[in-house]
Amino acid sequence: MEMSDVTLMDSNLSKLLFSIHMGTKVIVTVQENIAFSVAVKLIVIALTFAGKMTLLAAIAADVGVMLLVSINGMKLLPGGATLCCQRRRQYRKVPIPSLGENEIV
Repeated sequence: MEMSDVTLMDSNLSKLLFSIHMGTKVIVTVQENIAFSVAVKLIVIALTFAGKMTLLAAIAADVGVMLLVSINGMKLLPGGATLCCQRRRQYRKVPIPSLGENEIV
């Protein structure tokens, strides 16, 4: 177990396929995030040398890239995009108490 790359703690071999598939998705997502952030950094540097970039715009671009990279990484979470939608449905189901005739606000 100490020398292995992958250790199965169960006899279910579908977990091995899942881990291989998930590893592939992680590598692709990391490559996407790195490529996107480097591309934006190069654009900011080019605009800086051209005299078109301000410090505030560079900071905003950096924070924006960080947020987009984080959101892109969230697609790897269990549930993916449905996680957010399930929470919205959960909040919509909260009953709103109605006021009766004798109730005071």
